[in-house]
Amino acid sequence: ERKAAHQAEVNKVKQAEKERKEAVEWSIGAKDSAKKESQKLKREAQLAKKNEAARLLEQEETELSKYKPVLKLTNKSGEEKKAIKRTQVQEQASAERRVIPEFSASNIDDAIDLMTVVTSSSTAVGSAPGQAGGIERHPEKRFKAALAAYEEREMPRVKEEHP
Repeated sequence: ERKAAHQAEVNKVKQAEKERKEAVEWSIGAKDSAKKESQKLKREAQLAKKNEAARLLEQEETELSKYKPVLKLTNKSGEEKKAIKRTQVQEQASAERRVIPEFSASNIDDAIDLMTVVTSSSTAVGSAPGQAGGIERHPEKRFKAALAAYEEREMPRVKEEHP
């Protein structure tokens, strides 16, 4: 009798395990609505969050509409305002004009020479980096000034040679 009761209990456990495995196999092949449900829950959560944000924004706008903007009272004339603006623009422009040393070389020999000049000038005491021997970094940008300096320097000699 005890043996039969134990066997019946073991059979129940095996049957339950077998049914559970079979349910898992059947659920794999069947369309599962859990994904749709999770997407629906996400969508609802997003809508709730959006509605809450809109409500808070509207509440904030109503609170802000209660206050009137404070008008600044100034005794400055139009010319003074223009002068202040002009000085601000000049200060900003001068702040933007920072000299950044740049170098360029068209071939390997020039690059090596440039590197030796730059490194020797940066190690020299009391010299600013990149100011080695008056190297013109971008002469194409200052062509007119360079031409004027050249003419001023060379014209007396040319006039002397060719009267």
